[in-house]
Amino acid sequence: MIRTAKFPLRTKMFCVFMICFSVLLFSAGSLYYLTTRHILIHSAVQQNVQLASEVGSQLAEFQQGEQAMDQMISEKLRIAAIAAEFALNPDAAKVSNQELVRLTKQLGVSDITLLQRKGDDIVGVKSSNPQEIGLSTKRMSGWFQAFNELLNQKPVTVGFGDTAPHFWSGPWANATSNPSQIDKWGYYYDGKTNYIIDPFVETSAVSQYATTIGLDHLIQRILSQSSSLLDVTVFNPKTFGKTPIVYHNDGQTWIDFKNLPTLVGSYNYPNMADDERLIQQTVEKNAPQYEVETLLNQRVLKTFVPIPYGGATYVVGFVSDYGQVTAGLSELMRDNLWIMLLLLTIVAIISFFVSGYVVRPLRHITAQVANLADGNRNALALPTFRNDEIGELAHQVSTATKNFNHFVHEVAATIRDERANAMAFLGLVSSALIHELRNPVTTVNNLLELLPRVSGDKAKSEELIGHIRVAGQQLHTIIGQFTEFLRTGKLHPGPCDLVALVAQAVLHMQPAAEREGVHLSFANRTGEEALWGHMDGEKITRALDNLIDNALHAASQAETSGSVTVRLSKRGNFVDIHVEDNGPGIPVDAWDDIFIPFNTTKPSGLGLGLAIAKFVVTGSGGQIQVESSSATGTVLRMTLPLHPASTERME
Repeated sequence: MIRTAKFPLRTKMFCVFMICFSVLLFSAGSLYYLTTRHILIHSAVQQNVQLASEVGSQLAEFQQGEQAMDQMISEKLRIAAIAAEFALNPDAAKVSNQELVRLTKQLGVSDITLLQRKGDDIVGVKSSNPQEIGLSTKRMSGWFQAFNELLNQKPVTVGFGDTAPHFWSGPWANATSNPSQIDKWGYYYDGKTNYIIDPFVETSAVSQYATTIGLDHLIQRILSQSSSLLDVTVFNPKTFGKTPIVYHNDGQTWIDFKNLPTLVGSYNYPNMADDERLIQQTVEKNAPQYEVETLLNQRVLKTFVPIPYGGATYVVGFVSDYGQVTAGLSELMRDNLWIMLLLLTIVAIISFFVSGYVVRPLRHITAQVANLADGNRNALALPTFRNDEIGELAHQVSTATKNFNHFVHEVAATIRDERANAMAFLGLVSSALIHELRNPVTTVNNLLELLPRVSGDKAKSEELIGHIRVAGQQLHTIIGQFTEFLRTGKLHPGPCDLVALVAQAVLHMQPAAEREGVHLSFANRTGEEALWGHMDGEKITRALDNLIDNALHAASQAETSGSVTVRLSKRGNFVDIHVEDNGPGIPVDAWDDIFIPFNTTKPSGLGLGLAIAKFVVTGSGGQIQVESSSATGTVLRMTLPLHPASTERME
């Protein structure tokens, strides 16, 4: 009888075809989308890298011009200072501020200040600029050092600025007397006056100011030529995102222009945390970095490009409109979606007919197999109508039917043989038990026959009764061991710590080792304090006790001092327990026999210890075997599986 399938194979094949092709189309479409987007973003980044290169080139040109003009202005200030020395009285007290004002106009500088040492400070005593009078320089670090070196007729060694004989010119900086003003100062002292001559010029003549104006013009031109660019900024990585160095003087607060976080350009799309991270990565890797963000309710692409400037690395930041960068991508994906739907429809039609072609012969095979299921084994005769896997299936089903009855007969014969083997094993066990019981029973009978003959001799009677008790105890031991052997087949697995289990077994067997005069030791080489397994811990402990007990017996027969070592090691998801003794060893041909029931070389016992151990270990998913044996000792290995969470305490 053919059972109607709730989910026919044809439907399954059709669904599998459609699902696989849909996943393939979706994966291809997603890969195409991601690849195209990456190409567009990479193209935008490369364009920004080229623009940054243009900015860097412009900065380099301005830097060269700035250095040339800086040297020119330094020389102008030196000449002005020398001219002022000839025009002024060598005593500052005899020079008036009005005289300095006139001299300033004549020499073409912004202002002139005269500096004198006052105690531990150097201050402005006369100046054409009232704000410079009384100004302290003690807190100007390197500048103050340069002033002292000039006054001491020594070369200036501060490491920055321009130097000449008796002259030093500092770099452009914010004026302490007027922080909103960026000036360049020159300082001249040749010992002919009691003051340093300090002429300086304002920002109207500085090359840094011209540089800023030029870069602003360049950035505006870049922004006007690109519809996708929203913002361009030149960042100072050393100060961006850091707490600025703030200067205070006479109630005024300012930041030196060289410490500003942005050198030029606007910063209209701020994200301080991410921008600082990307800028630092750009400097560290010396490579462009980019990131897509949403700022001011707009999706933007931020690109950061390193450029060299003034012996340091600056970063040019570009903000691009992400929508314009990826313009056309959505429309392209929409067209691809229509193409994928068309392909999916075509594949659905093809899958429908292909699945029918594949399933049609299988239906014939199913009908024939149904006859076999109904008990008509000889009715199945399938022709090989196809030269493919389905044709091979038909042939195999026919062959299987022919062999089915033969297989049934073989199974029945195997069952009979297994039953016979079981009965033979039971007979072997029973014979061994009877043999072991015969000796103590015979002893008891003989002693009972002698007991009446010595009833008058109390000492003899008590001696015979003692022997009877010993024989009875032996009977009790044999029966107990045999009962334990029968119960071994039933295990009660649970979580157990194998490290603690082995350590406890070694500790438990120490008294037996002392009685045998054998040194028993334990070595944990797993490096773990606990290794958890899922097994019958009590029976595993008894199995290990049997191994150690046999090792102690063997070691007691050693020619030298007997020793037994129990080593614990970890191998993958298993624990190896090695029990090593220095006894006389086991012959190679007897390695397997020691685990057979009732096989023993001891003067007492049934020889069930190692047999029980093998049953318990095998039933726990492990192995037990002789690893090596020679005239100098034997190593037995017990291998037990670990729980997946072996290093954690199991709940």
